[in-house]
Amino acid sequence: MTFKAIFAYALLLACVSAQSSQPLVGAGVAALAEQCQIQQQSVAALVDALDGDDLDAVKAAYQAARPPYEQIEVLAACFEDLDEAIDARAYAFDTGELGEDFRGFHRIEACIYREEDIECARPYARPLRRTINELCDVLDESSPEVFNRGKTWDGALGLTVEIGSKKIASEEETYSDLSLLIFRENLKGIWAVISPYEAEVEAETWDNLVSAYNETVATLNEVDPENGFEGGEGATARPYSEVSVEERKQISDEIYAFFLALEAANNEVRDGQEAANLPEGATRLQMAPAAAVSRQSERQNEAVLEGVAKFETLCASQQELAADLLAAIDTGDLDASREAYVAARPPYEQIEVLAGSFEEEDTNIDSRPYAHNRGELDEGFRGMHVAEYCLFRDNDLDCARAAVTDVQGTIDSLCNKIGNAANDPDNFNFANTWDGLKALSVEVPAKKISSEEETWSDHSLLIFTNNAKGIESQVTMIAYGYQVLTSAKEVGTGTNSG
Repeated sequence: MTFKAIFAYALLLACVSAQSSQPLVGAGVAALAEQCQIQQQSVAALVDALDGDDLDAVKAAYQAARPPYEQIEVLAACFEDLDEAIDARAYAFDTGELGEDFRGFHRIEACIYREEDIECARPYARPLRRTINELCDVLDESSPEVFNRGKTWDGALGLTVEIGSKKIASEEETYSDLSLLIFRENLKGIWAVISPYEAEVEAETWDNLVSAYNETVATLNEVDPENGFEGGEGATARPYSEVSVEERKQISDEIYAFFLALEAANNEVRDGQEAANLPEGATRLQMAPAAAVSRQSERQNEAVLEGVAKFETLCASQQELAADLLAAIDTGDLDASREAYVAARPPYEQIEVLAGSFEEEDTNIDSRPYAHNRGELDEGFRGMHVAEYCLFRDNDLDCARAAVTDVQGTIDSLCNKIGNAANDPDNFNFANTWDGLKALSVEVPAKKISSEEETWSDHSLLIFTNNAKGIESQVTMIAYGYQVLTSAKEVGTGTNSG
């Protein structure tokens, strides 16, 4: 058989496989299309409530409107623009809440729960309803060009990891405190799209998957017995702020167990013919480079190095505090180890403002699990947040010792880079520093405010404070940057010849 014939045969098999799986895809999409019809009704009720002046009624309508889309979200990769308009949080945008792109449910959530301002929320209600209508049209059409087996399973795997690695921090419903409601609806949506595939999976693998799913459901019922997993009309959720670290760990453990069972089923469904395409782990907010600071003058270079120099002493302090943390762990005293961990956090949280200049070290020191495709299960997840998990959630000193020992080498590398900044203009430059100042300034109120920073130690305020100190330490850069931008604007008002 010639190569061309082999290739044609392989292509035929792939096409037959894709066509044979389409009814299974369609069954999952149909289940979500039904949810979209419910979403249309509940968003219409939210619009009506916002036309009135009863804040409690608005909150009740918001709460009732949240479940359907959180099931539909499992296929968000099939309609990314609509997903962004419906469900994006502030940190998805360069300017956080300040930009016009931040809209949808989470804009309304901030208005009615944090600001308690109905007028603030009204402009976003009708556009949200129009977007939901567009979404329902997409789901009803169920086009094979939009929905396919790969996206179905990638969506199920990706959303499962996101619950355990990111939403567990309460970043999902920061102000309404309804994160438990979100978890259970996400799981319902995941199950809706994968349950049609039972016949495609070995019986033992499927039984393991069902068991893992049921264990997760049972855990959520245990954590929130009053509302229950199935919820129902008028059901709410236990305030997530009342859920203990131990209970959050229980949820997280079950979610990861479900993910592993789902991963095994995915491998059989795809039969090794295509790899899972999990969404890339979330990274820091990326700011569009300012045109006025794209070229680095001699004075700008001096300003950069003045700012970096302030971090040399801090980095040396970080080395010492990491050593103190390891020594505390070696005593076997968990309380002393936790105190040493808290003491060791401030230096890097100031240095973090320049993270764009040492991205590898930043990832290995300070990344959270959602920055990695498989969350906590990913080999790339390491650093201080591993130590946090070990000490505050798992009460495991051996686990913490390994994490801190590992991170010490990365801290040494960081200090070497900072000390050699004058010879590294590709990484330490005006544009990187300026972008870091803007990005961290937005990240704190747009993302870290959800307590995603120190989920288990509960020391997020310590992080905010030291992020602010790091930003303030670069005030020379801010002042000089403002002068550059002002000069650019003045030049822009003249003629080309001027």
